[in-house]
Amino acid sequence: MSVIKNNPFRILGVFANATSSAIAGRSMQMLAKLRTGLSAETPESLDSLCGTIERTPENISAARAALQRPADRLEHALFWFTSADAIDTTALDAISKGNLRLAEDIWKASPESVSACHNLAVLLLATDRTVEAQAAADRLSADRPRELCTLLAPGISMSSQELTALYRRLAPATPPPLHTAASEVIEAAPAPRRPKPRPAVSIRTAAEGKPSTLSPLSRYAAPSTEKEASKPETAILADEPERPDSIKSTIEYLNRCIGRLSDAKPSIEECSRFFDDADSGMSRLRNELERKDKAAYQSWADGCANHLMAALSRLGKYRKGEPKTARAMSLLSKCKSWGLSPAVEKSVNDHIARLYASKNDDTTTVIVICAVVFFIFLLRACS
Repeated sequence: MSVIKNNPFRILGVFANATSSAIAGRSMQMLAKLRTGLSAETPESLDSLCGTIERTPENISAARAALQRPADRLEHALFWFTSADAIDTTALDAISKGNLRLAEDIWKASPESVSACHNLAVLLLATDRTVEAQAAADRLSADRPRELCTLLAPGISMSSQELTALYRRLAPATPPPLHTAASEVIEAAPAPRRPKPRPAVSIRTAAEGKPSTLSPLSRYAAPSTEKEASKPETAILADEPERPDSIKSTIEYLNRCIGRLSDAKPSIEECSRFFDDADSGMSRLRNELERKDKAAYQSWADGCANHLMAALSRLGKYRKGEPKTARAMSLLSKCKSWGLSPAVEKSVNDHIARLYASKNDDTTTVIVICAVVFFIFLLRACS
């Protein structure tokens, strides 16, 4: 859809909640790349979902100009993704890898997040589910209009009616319903009749003294247990759903773990609790999802490992021999059993190597010793 594919935010390679300075910096960076003949592609454009886009100095400048006024920015932001927290980051990473169903499940499992509800509406619209997208956008506009405006355009304040009217005015129209007369004809049309299977004529059964299938008494004859025993039964299996409830509940559980780690004050105890909870969730998710969609599972494993590394990095300095350093190394070593991608596993190994190479901070001790020695030398010189 043009409202998404040619969105100014997408042309500039930024998300809809980007700051004005980030938008200006990205546009200047793209113009500089085009002048030097380099590619201006960005992962934020989500080409796997919306297709490739051709960038020129003209459409980059036009996109930046289209986002100058807060009202215009809100119009375009309604039809592009935001990245407000770790849940959005994980879902957007799944979209970039082509796993749209996982991203949809992640955002559906976070109805309390305004950005998740907004992103879900954009994803539904991008996948041509216009009716569902409008319903999701209308619910969000009616329930939390102030939070939505704060997320997309901080300088604008609109009521729920104004937001709903704006979305419906700019969104692609839903396909017209089928004509009434045509629908009545389709509903009244009789179902095609299927011929009943006719029993095969068996001359051998009559010769063996068993009733023939053509005999009028065959309906009262006892069934042949020998042939029924030798005949394998045909079981009609129901189609297995692509995303059973167990996967959705596990995703909700992991979302709560990630949210708790992001909101809590960093501590090695909280990181340990997060690992214990996430480890049980990852084992459940691996059993349910890995054989069906390995890329989806690996995306979740990478996301949880990245959140753990980010939390451990916020704990300050690590000194060799301290319990905090040993526990951090143990947590990072254990999370490698989740089945990480090679890039994330390398990042985990780099973190472990830095912790192993950490040294005791003896700067204060050295300064004190030097001061004492200098003071003693000064006393002797004066005496």
